[in-house]
Amino acid sequence: MIKFELSDSQPEPERPDAPTSPPEPPQANDRSEGGEQQSAIGPPETIVDVVTEREGAEPTSGGVQAIDVPGSPGTDFVPVALSAGPPEPEPLLPFDDAPTRQPPALRDYVRSLPDEVGRALHVGRDQHDEPFLQLYKSNVVHRLRDPATRIFLGRSMIDAGSLLRPAELQAIMDEIEGYARLYGQRQHVWVGIAPNDEGGIDVDQVGDCEGIVRVVPGRVDLVADGTATLFYRAPRALRRMWSKDRGDFYKLLKYLENLRFQDRRLAAFWVLYTLAHPKVATTVFVHLILIGPQGSGKTLLMTILKAIIWPSSTGVQPLPRNAVDLAIAATQGHVCAFDNIRSISMWLADLFCLMATSGVITGRTLYSNDGQSVINLHCAVMLTSLHTVVTEADFADRSLQIHVPPLDAARRRDPAVVMQEFESDLPSIFRGALELIAEIYEHLPLVEPVNPQRVYRFSHWLAALERIDGVPAGGYQGWYRDALGQVMLDSLHESSLNVAVLDFVETQPGGRWSGTAAELLVALNRATGRRSSSGGDWPVNEIALARRLRASVAAFRTQGIEIAFTRGRARTITITRIGGAGHE
Repeated sequence: MIKFELSDSQPEPERPDAPTSPPEPPQANDRSEGGEQQSAIGPPETIVDVVTEREGAEPTSGGVQAIDVPGSPGTDFVPVALSAGPPEPEPLLPFDDAPTRQPPALRDYVRSLPDEVGRALHVGRDQHDEPFLQLYKSNVVHRLRDPATRIFLGRSMIDAGSLLRPAELQAIMDEIEGYARLYGQRQHVWVGIAPNDEGGIDVDQVGDCEGIVRVVPGRVDLVADGTATLFYRAPRALRRMWSKDRGDFYKLLKYLENLRFQDRRLAAFWVLYTLAHPKVATTVFVHLILIGPQGSGKTLLMTILKAIIWPSSTGVQPLPRNAVDLAIAATQGHVCAFDNIRSISMWLADLFCLMATSGVITGRTLYSNDGQSVINLHCAVMLTSLHTVVTEADFADRSLQIHVPPLDAARRRDPAVVMQEFESDLPSIFRGALELIAEIYEHLPLVEPVNPQRVYRFSHWLAALERIDGVPAGGYQGWYRDALGQVMLDSLHESSLNVAVLDFVETQPGGRWSGTAAELLVALNRATGRRSSSGGDWPVNEIALARRLRASVAAFRTQGIEIAFTRGRARTITITRIGGAGHE
């Protein structure tokens, strides 16, 4: 540390307001005596260079141009900043013509990194600006903030002959993170399934070599390395088994024999659809809901379907209690499996709708006052329950509900034996699924869905499967429409108001009624024997009635009932039976 001290022997600095005369320069600094110019600004060569550049003066033969320093006695020099006219602004360079600087190599930036380690590592940033490490020519990258990355880097340093203390290793990781944030190239990193540039998908961690399977229209290839697709490996993700022979996806159907024929096919098609769609902004997932009594094998069925899409040691799990835990579970894989759901509240149904179409969960960053933490919420969901849990029409519209009948005692088997047989068939089922997906990719541009539902892409997917299997157009789509109508009807039956409307429209002449919300509430009270102050889930006034009916318009439409709201001097509600079966 440098100290500055004042003593009595030092002259007091001169005040600016005191009348002074130009001070005499010290003799020791006189150039005629061979002294050197002293300045707090810098050495004389620096000043000479600046003034020479501004005034166009040429240096003397001695290498130093004798100049008048601003502020010296007898000087007429006026600095540029104080001249009459402002300086000319420097011209702006176009972005493409701006000078660029080549970033330093990682081993030059982190000098304590051994050369062989620095040459083998690539540092970048993912789509969320999080730094990662990548081994040379590897498709797997490691988040810098993961504890596993610290172990990976420490082992690499030991292999290179560098023994570091934990503090030294942490310092190296901090320098690597700084390099990544300054110079790291931004690249998209996926988990499990990624889109490729050929209109298909890349599936990670497949086969004995843990390579990548590339699925494109009409072709499936196993790629060991050399692709530009980058993956994070989820901590509990398992290696996907790969059959060396041609696959057979429809081996899966023998494990779904307890279901109806239509539900068996729809469950298998849902597996194909979910496996073939990576988590991109345009993907809309369909949630699978398995409803059945105790002992129907719902959990075993969900475990089998999940193992095809996303093999993981996590397995099935209970439903998270808050939005953050749900979002974290969604980031760990391609599908979430929640078992034994008792009920789904309105806020949770909204989150499931957000998971189908892609969204985020935000919150305060830990140990900060104004930092915001963002977690993506985009994942397919599987649910099992003993009874109907879908009460919101918006959630029902994004779901595929399948009823699982109880197992006969004569057909009941040991679940461990069933899983052992399934694991032996899984490599063939998985490869057959990818081969069928490649075939579907070929037919998608050639077909159009018939009467598509809200999740248009799933209807389009079924249309391509109809063409492949030789089914008449609308066959598989009709099954999906009926299943969607059933789950919509179940959601309507969860409200006494909706049930009353279903019964009321059947009694109207011509299947049509029109009037104000107040008149409709009076008519429904008269038909059900209720009073406006009944309470519970029954609306207490016409405003509550209109609000609840608006939320169920889509569900009523699936039952052949159209509800229209007309705005004007008198706001009217028109209920019309437009076709379709009743709700019984």
